[in-house]
Amino acid sequence: MRRILAAVTLLVLAGCASASAATPVTLMPTGPSGGGVDIAVDASGRAHITAFGPSVDVGAERVEPVSYCQLPRGGAGCTNGETFVGAQPGDKDFTFGRPHVFLPSASNVTVFHERCCLDQTMVNVSGDGGSTFGSRTIIGDLSANPDEAVYGPGPRITALAETVTAGTAVQTAPVSGPQVTGEADLLDGISGEGAIGLDAEQRPVAVFIEQSDPHKTWWRKFTGPVSTANINNEANWSPPVLLASTDQLPSGPAMAGGPNGLFLFYEIPSAGGDIGFVRKFTGSAFGPAVKVTEAGDLTDFDLHQDPSGRLHAIWDNVNGASPLRWSTSVDGVNWTAPVDIHRESGHLGARVAAAADGRGFAVWDGGSNAVAVPLEALPPGGGPGGGTGGGTGGGPDTSSPTITSPKIGDDTLLPGQGTKFTFNSSEAGRAVLAFEKRVKGLKLKKNGRLRCLRSTRERLRKLRRVLANKPAIRRLSGKARTRKLAQLVRKRRCRAFKRVGAIRQQVSPGRNEISFTGRLAGRKLSPGIYRARLTVTDLAGNVSVRRTVKFRVISKKGRRG
Repeated sequence: MRRILAAVTLLVLAGCASASAATPVTLMPTGPSGGGVDIAVDASGRAHITAFGPSVDVGAERVEPVSYCQLPRGGAGCTNGETFVGAQPGDKDFTFGRPHVFLPSASNVTVFHERCCLDQTMVNVSGDGGSTFGSRTIIGDLSANPDEAVYGPGPRITALAETVTAGTAVQTAPVSGPQVTGEADLLDGISGEGAIGLDAEQRPVAVFIEQSDPHKTWWRKFTGPVSTANINNEANWSPPVLLASTDQLPSGPAMAGGPNGLFLFYEIPSAGGDIGFVRKFTGSAFGPAVKVTEAGDLTDFDLHQDPSGRLHAIWDNVNGASPLRWSTSVDGVNWTAPVDIHRESGHLGARVAAAADGRGFAVWDGGSNAVAVPLEALPPGGGPGGGTGGGTGGGPDTSSPTITSPKIGDDTLLPGQGTKFTFNSSEAGRAVLAFEKRVKGLKLKKNGRLRCLRSTRERLRKLRRVLANKPAIRRLSGKARTRKLAQLVRKRRCRAFKRVGAIRQQVSPGRNEISFTGRLAGRKLSPGIYRARLTVTDLAGNVSVRRTVKFRVISKKGRRG
């Protein structure tokens, strides 16, 4: 394999830029349709990282491979780069779930990923700590992208897949093969994201989201005798138990098992902002929810338990400067004050891992490369991405502004009609009022996360191609196939928002007013449903929680009164 893909490996290593241990480290290139990155840290503190790479030519084929490299503690770039082919020729634009890397022993490194469109999961295993890998072994046939997976129970990989139109499924397979068929269907409905972990008895526990009205978060536990066939049989899983119910679709969740047990990190969306909570699994239920994050707009977060039992939570609050935050706990109840470990935006698919001494890395897909930072608090007002400011009494300002009582003068407008937006700000600063129009959307995977993306002809065409490869569609023909495909496409529909413009204005402490003339960039707003999203950035660069006001624009014929 190394001889066949030597050129690809050189490409991976060429993308590893130098940086000091205190700054972000640029790693291997990532592809536009990659499903994110994954990380594991060994006893020496060395990180093992995997990601989907950019499409490349391998002989006469064009593929999107899985890349692997190592980042030593204090290192400035990749070492021991390796590449594995993971896609069919011509399928480079599809998403494939998230690749995973596991360290089941001091010398064993296992990379797990899916081969697109043939429903094949596979592993490449190294017996010398990641210096060399054997050829791939096909171990399963999970019928959807395995975005989450765990090593175990025993020498198995248990993967969880969320298919928007076909629910949530779990499949376990021995790492050594042969290929397993059959899976446990845990949810028969429209699913969101999910997570899987092993409890204190090394039994799989799955948490997953059902996209309903309202959105529901469920959990199920494997309860039968441990065997591959039993885990892949839904009859051996407990009935679904409701964990949370929210009007807004949450992101996540994440799970982390280890010497202190199994913990869940999930978000509860609300009008005042998303909040991240952690709960411990008792064996038969999840314990009390412990608040970990501030309120915000959380999209990418992860939870890891290091070999000492210490929990590491990271999250990206996409408001404003989008810092990547980090907090730890030795018991899941008492958490350290959150600190910034990176102060730039775009932490797609963020993951975290650490050694027994609590030192490790966070890694994410930066759009064109995987990026890693050490788990080290940035100094106030400094570090990559700019300062957070903060404090009083002559010290740096670290407090974010607060927006209260946002209102619109008239929530039903004609094209070209103006109105006023009023609100209270706790500090002086710069307000940004961004206008977004509701448009047709499609539920699609992007960077390993389920998103409602604006519907385009190209995205719809790609979705139909993906759905046409599903076994339930391939078995049909003629009108029955056409009707079934149309039905699945309809289930993927959602309501997305497209930004149409913004108003920027300086504000003062207290009551403020922003005048809207009815035009943005010289154009009237066309009829439709809109939302105006307001943030305030103070003089130190701290950004408020985003507040949203909804309104609509109607034609003159639809005007009442």
